[in-house]
Amino acid sequence: MVNKVKSEQILKAWLAFVTGVIFILPAAAWATTYTCVGTVSQLSVNPDGNVNASFNFTTGAMQYETVCGLTNVVSGISVESCKGIYALLLSAQVAQKNVMVYFDNASPGNCSMTAWGG
Repeated sequence: MVNKVKSEQILKAWLAFVTGVIFILPAAAWATTYTCVGTVSQLSVNPDGNVNASFNFTTGAMQYETVCGLTNVVSGISVESCKGIYALLLSAQVAQKNVMVYFDNASPGNCSMTAWGG
C-alpha cells in the first residue's frame, strides 16, 4: 500500500513538472537576448531630450531610433543612465570605435533589423 501511494505521488509530481515545462518552454522561446557590435553612424538629441542613434553593426544596420531620454525616463532607462549612454555613444562615434548593444526583449530579433522592435 505504501509503495502504491508513493508511486501515485511520484506520478503526480512528474505530471506537474511536465505540465510546467510545456507552459514554460514557449515563453522561454519568445524571450530573446543577444548583442550587436558595430559603430555609431548617427547620434542626436531632440528638443524633447530624447537621444536618437543609428548603428552600423557587423551583421547589418539599425536605423535611427530613440535610445533613451535626457529629461525623462524612456523605455525604462533612467535620466542618469541615459546621460552615461549618451556620453558613451558620443565618444565611440567620435573615436570611430565599436559599441556593443545588448537586447533583452520578448520578440526574436537580430542586428540587421531596421528598428528596436524589429
